[in-house]
Parts: sequence; C-alpha cells; structure tokens
Amino acid sequence: MSLVGAALLIAGLANSARADSLPRPLSAVDSVAVLKQARRAQRDFESRRFMLLPVVPSAGSRCDVRVGRWCYWQDDAEDAPGEPKKIADLRSRFLDRLASLAARVPGDRWISGQRVRYLSEARRGAEAVAVARDCRAEPSWCASLAVIAYRAAGDIPAADSALSAALAAMPEEQRCAALDIGPLIEGTFRDRYRAASCSERDSLTARWLWLARGSYADSSNEVRVEIFSRRLFAQLASESTSPYGPITAPDLRELVLRYGWSESWGRSEPGAGLTDRGTAVGFDGPHTFALAPDDGALADLSTIGDPPRLRNDPTARARFPIHGTRTLGGLAHRLALFRRGDSTLAIAAYDASADTAMRGVDSATVAFALLRDEHTAPVVARAVHGTRGIVTAMAPWRPALVAVELRDSASSRAARARIGVPLGDTASGRVGLSDLLLFAADSDMATALDSVVSRAIIDGRIPGGARLGIFWEMYGLDQGERVTASVGLIPDQSGFLRRAAERAHLVEPRTPIHLRWEDAPEVIGSVGGRILTLGLDGVAEGSYTVELTLSVEGQPTRRAASRVRIVSP
Repeated sequence: MSLVGAALLIAGLANSARADSLPRPLSAVDSVAVLKQARRAQRDFESRRFMLLPVVPSAGSRCDVRVGRWCYWQDDAEDAPGEPKKIADLRSRFLDRLASLAARVPGDRWISGQRVRYLSEARRGAEAVAVARDCRAEPSWCASLAVIAYRAAGDIPAADSALSAALAAMPEEQRCAALDIGPLIEGTFRDRYRAASCSERDSLTARWLWLARGSYADSSNEVRVEIFSRRLFAQLASESTSPYGPITAPDLRELVLRYGWSESWGRSEPGAGLTDRGTAVGFDGPHTFALAPDDGALADLSTIGDPPRLRNDPTARARFPIHGTRTLGGLAHRLALFRRGDSTLAIAAYDASADTAMRGVDSATVAFALLRDEHTAPVVARAVHGTRGIVTAMAPWRPALVAVELRDSASSRAARARIGVPLGDTASGRVGLSDLLLFAADSDMATALDSVVSRAIIDGRIPGGARLGIFWEMYGLDQGERVTASVGLIPDQSGFLRRAAERAHLVEPRTPIHLRWEDAPEVIGSVGGRILTLGLDGVAEGSYTVELTLSVEGQPTRRAASRVRIVSP
C-alpha cells in the first residue's frame, strides 16, 4: 500500500463512524459495563494461559544482557516451545468474546487494540487487518493498530505506510515518544539524543533508522515498523496484562523495545511453595539481527561495514528482523567509482559463495544500492545472478554509502555488505582521479573499462606469477597535457613471525615495487583512461597495497590505492 493509500484508509476509518451506519449507541453506564466484561475476559484468558504454558529449562546463571530486573539470553531457535492446542483454543474463544463485545461498543479503543493484539499473536494477520480497518476510534489510534495488523499479515510496506499516517495524525509530543530510540543507542550519539529537543530528535532518529535498515532494496523501513510495533505491544499490555503481568515497569518496557515482543511462551519450573507457579519465559523471533549502527558509523559514514557480530551477537544492544530472511551472511567485495559528468558509475564485484549462510544457493536476486543520505531516494539496480558476480549502477551524485544485497526467497537465505565511501581527495584543482579497478590480466589485452569489468578481482586474491591489471581514469585533463604517474606494489608491514622467517631464509622477502613514467594520455571529453599490467613473477606471497600517484604541473597531487593478496598458484 502506498502512503497515499494509507492516508485514504485512515480518512475512511475516521468517516466510517456515520450515525446511520452505527447501531443505537449504548448509554455511558452500559458502555462501562461492556468494557468491564472485556477486561475481565482478558484477565481470565491470561491467568488460564499461564497455567497451561509448557515448562521450559531454566537458563541457570546465564545472562547475556541484563535490563533492570530482567535477564535476556540467546538460545537456538529450536529451543522455543510450540504453543499447546489448549491455549490456541482458549485464545480463539476469548477473541470470539471480544468480537461480540466490540459489536456493542464499536468505538472503544481498548477492545479494538486488544483484538488486534491477540489476532496478531495468533498469526491471524488478515483478520487483524480487517479489525483495524473497522476501527472507529481516533484516526491516530486506528492507524497505529493498522501498523501491527499489517506487520502480522507480513505486509511490511503497508505497515510502514500506515505508520506514516499514524505519526502524521499525532501531536508532536506523542509522535516523538512513538519513535523514541533512546533505549536502543549508546555512546556519544545517545548523549546528543538525550540533549536534543523533540524537533531535533527527528533528524537524529531519521539518520539512525536510515543506517539501521535491514535492506535498502525494500522501499519500506522494517526497523521503523518494528520499533513502533514493539512500543505499541508494550502499551497494550500495560493497559491490560500479559504472561509477564502488566508491562508497566520501565525495565520490562525497555526489554520489549530492544528485543521484541515474545512470539512464544513458556514458564520456569514451579517452586515448592503453594503459591509459586514459576515465572514466564518469553521467546522472541528466531531470526533477528544486530542491525543498530554503532557510534563510529553514525559519526562517519566512511567507517561503515558489516561486522560478523551483526549476524549473531547475543550481547547486542538491540535485535531486529529482516522480512523473509532466516539466515544472513556476508560477502567479499570490491568497489570502484568512476565519474560520468556530475554522475557516478559504481562497479561492485562480490562473492558470497564461501559464507555458510548461502549454502545450497545457486542464484539469488541481487540489489546494488547507491545512497547519498537519509533524505534522498537511493538508486537501486537489480538483477538475478549467482552468488558470485559483478554489478553496476549509476547515480546522479557521488554516493556516501553503497550496499550489495543478495536474497534467495525460496530458502529465505540472504547475504549483504555495506561499504562506506570516503569523501576522497577534495583539494582544489581541476584534475581528478578515479578509484583503481584491479583485474586479472590473463587474456587479450584490455583497452577500456568495459573490457576489464568482467575480470575484476573480487576478493583481492591473485595467484603468484599471474598478471595483475590496473585500470583508472583521470578527469579534467587538457588535450596533450603531460602527466607524471607512479605505481607502487607495497608489501604490508610484516609480523614478527614473517620477519623471523625472512631472516632465516625460510620464505622469500617482500620488497616494494615501483614504476614511474611521464606521458600525455589520450583524452576523450576531458576523461583519460589508463590500463597497466604488472607481471607478478618472482613477487613473494602476501598482502600488498597497490598505490597510484598522479601529478600534473600546477595541480594538486592525486592518489588512489587498493589492496591485493598474492597467493600460491
């Protein structure tokens, strides 16, 4: 559903309460009596449900994260218990009771909220959406219920659109509270957030949510939907009860916000006392990831990456799902940017085949996203490739962030990489330099960018004795202008063991290689391309930096570098 569609839905909800479409309204006394019956039915359901919860093993002394009085730990997905049929039947009867009471007071926000809550819990998403559409309370409340209803139905775009409509209908203070990310953040960003006014928090929240997105290939922001839904679930439980009891204490509300509303429940072994019934143990969704950006990424986009901890970090500050993703892997990647007038041509080589998360996947939908900032729509190029390949995209600006995302919908397996793009050499001057594109020069001599892209080195590894190709472009050159260029193959600093092995003549020592020349490149439309091939015969194995230095008289010196690892053939 589009945002316009969501707005029309909310307008329809607001207009649906016409006098000629409603049954005769109850008196205030009768309405209160109906609401009391509904609340009593809810308390009775939760009390009986608790006694039917399966007993689950205790975590013992294990506690990955402590939030106030509460302990959170991460288990395997298989540890979550299935719901007993008696509880499912009990909930169905309770929902039928709520439906009959709702017909008598169709405008009651508490009853409509609890109906959507328990239908969502029962994974009856389509029915939850129907209840939200029939909501007769204030527009912001009905739109809020639509968020969790669409979420339960698996329609994240519609949930995100309903969320925009809900926020637009709220006063400023309520809107700020609805997407308060304070409990989810740490470090200096948290200090800035706490000191900010409501309007100032809007921009900080937008930045955080932009970087926390699970996928840039999707138009909606699932993390935003999840934060709003978790807070609303906690509110609904604070106005009633739950297996935990009423969700009123700040520590329990924070726990729900950070890790989600439980999708299944158990209880600990009851104690020896007659009144000890055990305590509730909630199990969140089995497929959540540590998507929250860290302090460094929030301060400097060029530091962004996808550390392994995002996939399995039991101590993460918060965890969120990625719709349709059961496993999330990483991928090796290389990125090179080239100017095309005011636009940027981006080329990314990727390989996810070595990650166990993509095991058994032969082909996947690949999304290559170029991003400027949280206010600018991304450029997303899509294709179907294998788990190893090369993708290109063109943006009308220089990106600050690049994402490569693979997804196999059949197996719900995915892999991704986030790459922060440094600002580059911004010194004054008309001459510019592209990134270096390294390629395997093992066939006919390449003459242009198009002829080397398919041979780009993905993981930076090239066999010893092979030929290493280097492509770059120079910008702003005049026809016939002379250029002094230097290319170096510089070994990384060796560790103690490597240096000891070199002194003992057990391994070949690594020495820098430098080439320097001067010429006048051919320029087409102020762009000069250059290809250089280095033979690696006799070059010792190990990690190297390929560094290019470009000098033009009267212009600042430009530099570009890329890393390569020479391995055994």
